[in-house]
Amino acid sequence: MFNGDGFWMFADPSDPDYVFAEYQGGSIGRVNMRTHETRDIQRGSVRTISSATPSCGSTGTPQIALSPHEPGTVYIGAQFLLRSRDHGQSWERISPDLTSNDPQKQKQEQSGGITVDNSAAEMHTTVYSISESPLAAGLIWVGTDDGNLQLTRDGGQHWTMSSAMRRVLPGTPG
Repeated sequence: MFNGDGFWMFADPSDPDYVFAEYQGGSIGRVNMRTHETRDIQRGSVRTISSATPSCGSTGTPQIALSPHEPGTVYIGAQFLLRSRDHGQSWERISPDLTSNDPQKQKQEQSGGITVDNSAAEMHTTVYSISESPLAAGLIWVGTDDGNLQLTRDGGQHWTMSSAMRRVLPGTPG
């Protein structure tokens, strides 16, 4: 139905004919279930979304979430959280780097493992989970693959690391 090795699909709550689909390399698209027309709403790595995000990383499985409060609002994770309010036509970065940005975890080229150009699944220190509260608009939890759990209560204007995670992660200010 969509490209590459498919992962999750999310029905667009504002239009039942459409679903959002994700596939490897941090790519997502929008599919019309009636006509089977597909449209990339972000091609390749998240790095291409915006010149405001020149160094975005992406996991092999892109992390996307739909807002339960704002029709047409889509979130995608890199080391930042990005938001589109127009079904993926344009994107804005709404967070600082939410990861540890640990250079030791970003040496995939020197790891001896999978090469960077092989499967597009080699990035580390990236957003791995996104969830906007179904009860409170703008309350968004973001988890990263390097152990951070960040929270915004105002739609991305201010971010705090969860105090529960501060107790768990050594060397994290509490």
